[in-house]
Amino acid sequence: MLKNFRFVMVLLIICGMAYPILMTGMAQLMMPAKAEGSLIKNNSGELIGSEMIGQTFKDPGYFHGRVSSIEYNAAGSGTPNFASSNEEFINRTKKTFQSF
Repeated sequence: MLKNFRFVMVLLIICGMAYPILMTGMAQLMMPAKAEGSLIKNNSGELIGSEMIGQTFKDPGYFHGRVSSIEYNAAGSGTPNFASSNEEFINRTKKTFQSF
């Protein structure tokens, strides 16, 4: 029993701590901008976006950007993952469709 517990603890330390720390450190050394999320800052250092997260386009010369459930906030990304039967998702899809 103690042997099994030790084995689980070793795996926990290797897989749950050592590997993530090693990969994060390597990413920071080899590509620090990408490891931080490819954030874009203006001349005054203010965060204005990310190369990896969708952005809104208001100019009619552009096609629309990806739909964002977080209002294109570069500080966080995510989605509510609504089902296709969800009423809020249906209303939002109809609204987007009508804008075309």
